[in-house]
Amino acid sequence: MKRKNSNKTKNGQSKSQIIDSTDKQTKTENNRDADIIDLAASDEPIRHLQGIKTVREALKLEDFPMTTSDIDYAVGDIDIEDGHGGYIPVYELTERFENSEFNTLEEVVIALKKARLGYKRSVA
Repeated sequence: MKRKNSNKTKNGQSKSQIIDSTDKQTKTENNRDADIIDLAASDEPIRHLQGIKTVREALKLEDFPMTTSDIDYAVGDIDIEDGHGGYIPVYELTERFENSEFNTLEEVVIALKKARLGYKRSVA
């Protein structure tokens, strides 16, 4: 007696049906995981980078010399204190720089502090 080659399992499902149901279950689990990640991410407060110390730390990772465009690209969205309890984005201060190229981190920090002082006078 020849045995028939069957694609059916003991419970009567075909092997492709089992694979399809496994794929669907995996996709559902992956979607559920993505939803949990989205919920967790939405609960986190958005941190806004602030302070000259943050600018310093970020610029330590950069290569010098830097132009004002390079500075804007690297740290332009970081805010620094304006001396009146408010904050100014770095990109607004770089527009007031006397020089357009800086060879060291300290030159950038000094220029930011000078521009911040000038910004206070012109806004006040």
